[in-house]
Amino acid sequence: MKSLLRRMASLRVTVWLLVWAMVLVFLGTLAQARIGVWEAVDSYFRSPIAWMDPGLVLPGVAVPEWLRIPIPGGLVIGVLMILNLLAAHTVRFRLIASRIGIVILHAGLIVLLLGEFGTGLFSREGLMRIDVDGSANFVEDLRRVELAVIDPREAGHDRVISIPGGIVAAAASTGERITHEALPFELAIESWMPNAQLLRAGGAAGKALADRGAGREAVADPVPKVRGVDGGSTDVPACYVTIHRGGERLGKWLLSADFKDAQALDIDDVRYGLSLRFARTYKPYTVHLKEFRHDKFVGTEVARNFSSRVRLVDPRSETDREVVIWMNNPLRHAGETFYQASYKPDGSGTVLQVVHNPAAWLPYIASTLVGVGMTLHFLMALVGYMRRSQSAATAMTEAKPRGWPMMMPWLVGTAGVLIACSALLRPAPTDDFNVAGFATIPVSAGGRVKPIDTAARHLVSLASGRQSVQTDSAAIPASRFLLDLVARPDAIRKLSLVRVDHPGVLALLGLPPEDAGRLSLDLIETHWEEISRQAGAAEHVPPRERDPFQRGVIALHGKVNELLSHAALENPYTIPPMGPDAEWDSFRNAFATYREGGGPHPAVAYQVAMMTAWNGQDAEGFNKAVEGYLALLERDMAPTMRNMRLEVLFNRARLFAGTMVVYTLAFLVVCIGLLMKIRHEGTGASFGELLRRGGVALLWAAVIVHTLAIALRIHLQGRPPVTNLYSSAIFVGWAAVLIGLALEHWHRLGVAALGASAVGFSTLIIAHNLGSDGDTMQMMQAVLDSNFWLATHVTTITLGYSTTFLAGAMASLHIVLGAFTNHLTPERSRALVRMVYATASFALLLSFVGTVLGGIWADQSWGRFWGWDPKENGAVLVVLTMALILHAKWGGMIRERGLMALAVFGNIVTAWSWFGTNMLGVGLHSYGFMNSAVTWMLIFVASQLLVIAVGLVSPTSWRDQGALRESA
Repeated sequence: MKSLLRRMASLRVTVWLLVWAMVLVFLGTLAQARIGVWEAVDSYFRSPIAWMDPGLVLPGVAVPEWLRIPIPGGLVIGVLMILNLLAAHTVRFRLIASRIGIVILHAGLIVLLLGEFGTGLFSREGLMRIDVDGSANFVEDLRRVELAVIDPREAGHDRVISIPGGIVAAAASTGERITHEALPFELAIESWMPNAQLLRAGGAAGKALADRGAGREAVADPVPKVRGVDGGSTDVPACYVTIHRGGERLGKWLLSADFKDAQALDIDDVRYGLSLRFARTYKPYTVHLKEFRHDKFVGTEVARNFSSRVRLVDPRSETDREVVIWMNNPLRHAGETFYQASYKPDGSGTVLQVVHNPAAWLPYIASTLVGVGMTLHFLMALVGYMRRSQSAATAMTEAKPRGWPMMMPWLVGTAGVLIACSALLRPAPTDDFNVAGFATIPVSAGGRVKPIDTAARHLVSLASGRQSVQTDSAAIPASRFLLDLVARPDAIRKLSLVRVDHPGVLALLGLPPEDAGRLSLDLIETHWEEISRQAGAAEHVPPRERDPFQRGVIALHGKVNELLSHAALENPYTIPPMGPDAEWDSFRNAFATYREGGGPHPAVAYQVAMMTAWNGQDAEGFNKAVEGYLALLERDMAPTMRNMRLEVLFNRARLFAGTMVVYTLAFLVVCIGLLMKIRHEGTGASFGELLRRGGVALLWAAVIVHTLAIALRIHLQGRPPVTNLYSSAIFVGWAAVLIGLALEHWHRLGVAALGASAVGFSTLIIAHNLGSDGDTMQMMQAVLDSNFWLATHVTTITLGYSTTFLAGAMASLHIVLGAFTNHLTPERSRALVRMVYATASFALLLSFVGTVLGGIWADQSWGRFWGWDPKENGAVLVVLTMALILHAKWGGMIRERGLMALAVFGNIVTAWSWFGTNMLGVGLHSYGFMNSAVTWMLIFVASQLLVIAVGLVSPTSWRDQGALRESA
């Protein structure tokens, strides 16, 4: 038994379990895109054995069932992990002060795994659909169906014979009839469709197959199974059933979960009901819907709020009360929780999610234990690390510079700040028209109040990929372009404006591929009818199945339509609200109301005067109208106008673009300094050290401006720093640079500064591309509208991304220096190992805490702490990767090379978690398929695999070996 315990307690077992867990999570996530989220959860994560389809890693290859590969399922891996932890604490660990954090942490992990088992075994959830002024006393399980036969002969209530969907499907495949002593007839299932759409019989749909019931006017058409996880996207099963009684055929019915009411079957003066429906669980209470609200942001389809005012009546507890349920604010009653999940498509009612989970409290206990244990262990390790690092830094520090070199970092840092803010230092162009004042006028677009300058920049960026319109002689500011688009369209028709790159779309315009670039509206207009026809046809193709031409023509059609909507004054909304209950309106609507005899809005008159003056190029009239309107706005909307001026200044400053330049300079300066060996006379410090200090100063300058830019975004948006992919990119880089600067302070080698500047620049490039087609400060959808969780979960998980990327960047530098230079001295190598190890430890802490906070948010929002959503799987992969690195290092399974290779591999895992899971097209976090993003993702993965391959070559091929042996 002791021998078995020792083997089970081995760190090697831990490492291999982590590896298998990563493989399982990755394959299970890929399977979700093919077979659906819930089926993959049951087949991979909650089963002892998972039968892996090789086609998951061989796209487009159909593999027969008998070639499926068995791998350990989540149940087996989870049980083995618990046994491994228990064995480790029985055999290997001693309860001493330095181990208390590890003991608490591992206890929390055991509880967390038990909580997942408990949730999988005992939790039940379903949807309660209620019409306004209606009521419901049952819950539907959208993952199970039943064929219900309703017998009305019982006095006072109906008797329902429920036939599970599995039996119905089996009867369709075997041909056997379904019989039961409670049924007065037999059911022959002619065909079974797990998901089907109903079409009107006749025409292309064909003749109706059913001769009884509602199916006489409809045809069921099989469609692929849905891969979503929420109530708005589910399979709708259907079947054809023939009913027999005593050898007599009574008819064929079409049953579908889409039919709202049961269909009638008359036998012996008794009217039975037939229905294929989602499995129901009846409750001892009743919920009445008094009012449902679905509020949207002005001018958009983005949900601002879902809420249901219900009356809950439960005779058991003499409960009779009204309560409002809305996003992130559930109702709890009798051990069940009611969440605002969705709504009926026509707005006639609500959809509540009802969850009963006896194990719901286990994840909270586990999260507390793991968080406390990990924090204690991390803090104790951090203190020791800082002491060792400070000693190493003191030993390696060269003599401090004397004379002018002492001032150089300050001078360089000041220069860096000026470079980053250089856009503000350029003089504004002289103009007879007060376009600068016009640019500060507030409008509403995307549900957010913003200056016209921002709205115009977004429009021009969407059309051309730039924030101004370039001509042969000068650049036309976005606000001036918008004025021309509305009041002087002839002035912009021939400008090179709309970017078109795809050869097929260019051919549609009669152009060769070499003419790719920005085209004029004049040229596009001559082919507009054909463009609209092709775009309309492409829209009918599912997004993931569209080819590059279809995506290109849809993009072109959308760009031009957006320009046309601005030209027609439909977007943005330029008429501010008058009164507390009013909302923003478009100029077109307000002007039509005024012409129909409605009360004039003062903004209409001013805007008409502005556009009329601009059309006639009357500078005096334009300026007078602008100044008068601004005075009115300052009187009635002073706080808004302050924000408008600040946002215009922020747009003009282009702080993130300036910061990118400084990050690049910092990288180059530190890189040159790292490679320099000569000493500068009279300073007492090497010239390379001076360059390193200068590069670090530039890095500090960049991060100061980066911080200022993020703070301004927080102020303007009124939200925490991370709200979407764009803001996550700028935050990832910012955090990585700060952590890199801290490491550089402890290890003054330049490598941490190099890694930090590389991550800072790269993430800002990513953000630039993510923000090229819309507002980067858009309003939050109702389910995400929680500043607390945005500030905790999202920020923490993003900090985890920052640290993993920083660890990977420093590991890449270690590999490059070792493979291609002779500058990886033993001291530098040891320092890099310490930095990568410490950063991976920090990444594990942040990633785990962020993931747990996300689970708590999910539990508060829709009653599911962990649902194996692809984004959740990506987060757990990051945690598993960091845990793998640390446990493999502790167990002696990897040394320097292995540590660096795994840290670079962490870049791949984090990038996939950050972006890749969004593009699978399934789950609650799917942001859509992006072809260009897929391409860049593959390029990034290939580059990281190449770095790993270089790092794993034979040691004798490294150029630093001679230097290492000589130093030794």
